Amino acid sequence: MTDDGVVVPLPNDGRWRACDLCSDLVDTNDMERLLTRALTTMRILGVKLPDGGPDLEFMAMVVMTNFATVLAGEPTKQPL
Repeated sequence: MTDDGVVVPLPNDGRWRACDLCSDLVDTNDMERLLTRALTTMRILGVKLPDGGPDLEFMAMVVMTNFATVLAGEPTKQPL
């Protein structure tokens, strides 16, 4: 999804499937912006997220743990 809410197709350029912006964030290891983008997209899609505090921190930790698991090691991008 673009920043203005337009759904875009996911390219298949290797190990992960992500829009161009998220793929760039993964490639540059910008996990802070990737996390912010993921949580923002969840809100746009109607996922009920806490507004702050320990519950939001826990949700952020879960998302980051998922990213860390998927990206463990040096990612190699080869078409599937």
